[in-house]
Amino acid sequence: MRKINAKPALLGILFSVLLTFSGLSQDNTPALIYLYPYPFDITVSLQAELRRPSAVELDMEGNTYIADLSGNRILKFDPNLQLLAATSGWGTSQDRFDAPTGLALDVGLNLFLCDYHNSRIVRLDRKLNFLADVSLPHLQSDYEYPQAITVSAWGDLYILEERTSSALKLQSSLDTVEQFGGFRPGNSATAGASAIAASDNGNIHIALPAENKAAAFDRYGNFLSQTDIPFPPLALACDGKYLWVAGDSFLYCLKDSQPVNINFNGESPRFQNIADLAAANGTLAVVCKQPPFLYLFRLSTSPASIQW
Repeated sequence: MRKINAKPALLGILFSVLLTFSGLSQDNTPALIYLYPYPFDITVSLQAELRRPSAVELDMEGNTYIADLSGNRILKFDPNLQLLAATSGWGTSQDRFDAPTGLALDVGLNLFLCDYHNSRIVRLDRKLNFLADVSLPHLQSDYEYPQAITVSAWGDLYILEERTSSALKLQSSLDTVEQFGGFRPGNSATAGASAIAASDNGNIHIALPAENKAAAFDRYGNFLSQTDIPFPPLALACDGKYLWVAGDSFLYCLKDSQPVNINFNGESPRFQNIADLAAANGTLAVVCKQPPFLYLFRLSTSPASIQW
């Protein structure tokens, strides 16, 4: 019987293990995602409606919702970027707002917004009709300035409140609010946070620009991890396994906490003064505080052409 020398095989296994732990394995090659821009110039009518966008959301039908800070309005555009609906403007009544700063869509028919200077969270339907609101100071006198909002797959709302640097959890019925994970007002865990986003698995991500980090928590507020971001993160969006992060003029992507290389089809856009971003159903929206205000991209893991 011929003897088989096991040493080469054993050495090969050991070498593969060393490659894996040293980061040289091919499995550690950064993922790549392709961004295909909206094929037409952003419409003149869209730019005429906007003055200073502050937040954006996308629904599964391809409609885009934009909060306009200076105009104090919420606007809805169809997939061809034609205006479908808009709220009335500045005020303190049910369907008027004073500095809308955050938007979130649930899996049903509800659109939630942070009405910053009116100190409330407002619920609208998809046609932008007023449904209900909650005054945060009525629930807790310290909570006054809601700055960002997201909604989990379970329908709970998570809010960044600026005055107390707190993360709040608001029931979808809009009648009960609690401190996320037991954080107390002034706790440094969320001090200076700029954005909040819920992932499909229920985790909550919070952008911490002063630390160049994005922190992850479970739905109850238990700390999970922190990820270094190569710039101060100002906006977040989750879609599947991807976490999108934006700074003032930068776009960054993570998959399972690992960086993803971004390949723009065509000339890379020069983002300036990014205000917010949203990702849904294979589409990424980025809004800026100055024209052209809105960028739309189709997402793909393949270099094959994408049809809008």
